[in-house]
Amino acid sequence: MEGWNRARRVWQASVAMVVQAPEDSEAQLRFRFYSFFGLLAGPYMLGFGIADLLRGEFLLFGLVFASLGGMFIGWLLLRAGRHALTVYRANALVFALLILYMIAVGGDGGSRSLWIYVYPLVLVFVLGVNEGAIWVGALLVSAVGLMWSGLPGLTVYAYQQGFKIRLVGMYAAISLAAMAFEHSRRLYRDAMWREREKKAALIRELQASLAQVKTLKGLVPICANCHRIRDDQGFWNQLEGYLREHSDADFSHGICPACVKAFFPEFDDAAPAG
Repeated sequence: MEGWNRARRVWQASVAMVVQAPEDSEAQLRFRFYSFFGLLAGPYMLGFGIADLLRGEFLLFGLVFASLGGMFIGWLLLRAGRHALTVYRANALVFALLILYMIAVGGDGGSRSLWIYVYPLVLVFVLGVNEGAIWVGALLVSAVGLMWSGLPGLTVYAYQQGFKIRLVGMYAAISLAAMAFEHSRRLYRDAMWREREKKAALIRELQASLAQVKTLKGLVPICANCHRIRDDQGFWNQLEGYLREHSDADFSHGICPACVKAFFPEFDDAAPAG
């Protein structure tokens, strides 16, 4: 139970550090994805690198730890909100070199080459569809050239022809799926952003309209005889002027039927003939 509580506290502390991301929502989303990938892949890569060191594969060990170090330094820079694009590009380059070397080494029936499938899932998201497609395509071309032609002075694992075709085909399929997903996500995000902007504009219009509305509240002192109204300075104002000043109302004048009968009986059609 104590071990579980300790693990939960470590996880909560990790999440708290991840939440302290750049303020921009898109940058924050990329940062969290980058952090999540580091939490998942970091321990595995660490164990993988130590195993390489014990086997005497010093170059692969160096590439693995260079990738881990780059991820950690990049995470610190991203958390501080600095050099985001440079961090993603630098990690893309180091990770690509690591994958190409693992393709060259092969190992365990060529299984190390399967790390290539991770590349488009990460790069397309953090760098976007356009630039991500360039990096993904460059790695594909490099991997194809390495497996089919090799490099002078470098012994490449002897992959079977069918394995190479399946590896390239699956990598291309995963890359296209990642780009389609990211493109759809961007379209959805842009649509949601436009909808949010419309709502914000409507709220601003309503607030502006409410600010122009004038209302009368509380007790209004009014003369019982002449109906003048006393303002806050103690002056008595005509009813029309007071209402015009304290509201958006305006007035047109006329005489009601009761006043016509009382003051102008000669104009009252209903009055009896003299």
